[in-house]
Amino acid sequence: MPALVAEIRVETRDRIRRTSVYRAATPHGGVRRNSMHAALHNANPSMLVAGSIIALYERQARDPDGMPVPGDCPRPAPTAAMAARSGPLRYRAGARFTFYNGAMASAARLLRNQWDHCCERLLKRLEGLTDTEYRWEPVAGCWNVRPDSASPGGWTVDYPQTPPDPAPFTTIAWRLLHISDGNSVYWEHAFGPGLRNFRDLAPHGDAAGAVKYLAESQRLVTAALAEMDDERLDEMRPTHFAVEWPARRVFAVLIDEQVHHGAEVALLRDLYRNRGTLV
Repeated sequence: MPALVAEIRVETRDRIRRTSVYRAATPHGGVRRNSMHAALHNANPSMLVAGSIIALYERQARDPDGMPVPGDCPRPAPTAAMAARSGPLRYRAGARFTFYNGAMASAARLLRNQWDHCCERLLKRLEGLTDTEYRWEPVAGCWNVRPDSASPGGWTVDYPQTPPDPAPFTTIAWRLLHISDGNSVYWEHAFGPGLRNFRDLAPHGDAAGAVKYLAESQRLVTAALAEMDDERLDEMRPTHFAVEWPARRVFAVLIDEQVHHGAEVALLRDLYRNRGTLV
């Protein structure tokens, strides 16, 4: 059996569990760069999905909104895992270590990779979207984007000041604009001039314009995230809610929006493609 070199914790929102990690040696006696990453998968394939991997910590402090608190973790004792890495391991108190493609990644790098991936996936999923599909209403009473001669842009979005409960079914058009407007307004207040709000954004009635608007809104967030490091992620930022959030929370919400509503849009595209078989 390979020698035990380290222990890790896999952290989720509702529990923390511990597992042992074993070093995987190469035929030449060295240690593969991705050996820790491979060992994690071998020990429990669900770990990298279940939560973030916090390496070499005895405990992990939490702040009120459930995020790790930098600088509030004890310094770990040296282990063989440290010695096995090429070059010295520089430990910063409170650093959050997570394995990414075989290397330990910062929180800022993880957010950038998650953001880039979910944006690219959604834009890819929108290729070939037509105006008809964009505004397709699969059930009665949908919220949609509709022609409106009184609107400066010629279109309006169904969104009453007092939404009904439960909310109506929403179309691809409605969901795409919801994502794009959210990107724009969160960025506007957290990293931009803070002047515009949702009422100032003109909806797009055509699919091509909506996809272009989505990409533009994502690029704003990409540029803001590119300037972040782990310390700046903890800086408080204004929001359109008239309260301040840590920058990391702003990015986490926007990633969740791309994934959540992007998956809804993708499912609607599948449903539209198979609409002739609906019963």
